[in-house]
Amino acid sequence: MIREAMLLARTARDDAEIRQRLLDCLSEGVGAEHLERLLEQPEVDLEAWWAFVEKVTLPQEAGELRGMCIRALESWPEHPGLLLTRAVAEALCTDHDEAVSTTGIADAIRIGHEKYELGEEELVAALGRMFDAAGNGRPALAAPLTVALVRVGAAGADLPGLAFASALLERVYELGSAELRGLVRTEKLRRVAERAEAASARLKDWLAGPEMARILEGEDGRSGDEGNGSAA
Repeated sequence: MIREAMLLARTARDDAEIRQRLLDCLSEGVGAEHLERLLEQPEVDLEAWWAFVEKVTLPQEAGELRGMCIRALESWPEHPGLLLTRAVAEALCTDHDEAVSTTGIADAIRIGHEKYELGEEELVAALGRMFDAAGNGRPALAAPLTVALVRVGAAGADLPGLAFASALLERVYELGSAELRGLVRTEKLRRVAERAEAASARLKDWLAGPEMARILEGEDGRSGDEGNGSAA
């Protein structure tokens, strides 16, 4: 909740928006009981979570759902269904923050795979439903979903179970948006730059580390021996 308060303070446009967001967080909302039932299920069913969030059609409903999710995340911070719902609700709000939705989608995929052992088929089905929604009246879902898939796809290089994310990016081209295609390219270039920067940092650490010092000491020792041999 502290993180959400800081986010609100940074992104809210005026006092009225802050008041409304606080009211959304405090309001139970019409789907509160349904949300509780989903959280109490012994296994995560993303299809059931999507059926729940799909009923949201108005920005006011999205705001109420966002508030309920924020409260629930205090107790269930790594629940993939809740993370995904929070991300979608955020995207459907008039005052949405794309970064919040992007992070939520990426975390839901990663945690769902790593900790809840959700299968590729279930994850692909849920994300496919999101693409369908993005192309049918909910365009605000497209950008955060696209960026999240690029990030998860990059992680798939180390976690083969997430490799499907890169393949799903083909759905971006079905939406027919030049802006989204450009977003994919930009995000992929950013990932490449980040990996190059990380590799450069590791190389610098190695060059300044004890192993390199030992190598240099060995070279100095050999040079000295060769010099002594020549003098003799």
